[in-house]
Amino acid sequence: MNKKLFKRAFIITNVLLGSIFYLINSQLNRDDDEFSSSLPTINSEQLLADSNYVVSIVSYSCSSHPKFMPELKLNIDIIKEKGYNLYIVNDSEYSITAEKNIKKLSDKYEITEQIFLIDPVKYPENSGFFNAKKRYSNFVNDLSSETKNLRLGYGYYLIFKNGILVHDGYNLNAELL
Repeated sequence: MNKKLFKRAFIITNVLLGSIFYLINSQLNRDDDEFSSSLPTINSEQLLADSNYVVSIVSYSCSSHPKFMPELKLNIDIIKEKGYNLYIVNDSEYSITAEKNIKKLSDKYEITEQIFLIDPVKYPENSGFFNAKKRYSNFVNDLSSETKNLRLGYGYYLIFKNGILVHDGYNLNAELL
């Protein structure tokens, strides 16, 4: 009798947990198809048309932003002094909530440079547990297949000189430019 009760409880528990997982996964980081952002979007083709540029990938939802955003703020002047264009690219869902949080993040760290969103039309898949960084991954891989340090974290820099990737990683200093 106890085995039967245990089996039923086990099955019911697994069905409930599976249903909860499915529901959370189906709503997690979903783009809002009706939303039109005031922030510009960017894709790899637009960046590859440039010659000397630095891409910094950030995210308002990353718990490490107290580390990488002040570093980015310090690096902005160095990047510009060395003659590079800077593209700060936020990886998140395409929604009003994301836009408000990006604004809060830029205000908090006094980032006055334009922050771009990864183009959700060119890179549509970016949600759920398993595809949460798919947009980021595809975007970076379209920029260059030569990345060596990509771990899909934030505060990630890609430096292009004469259109060629010369550095990718989670640090940046004047010697790298």
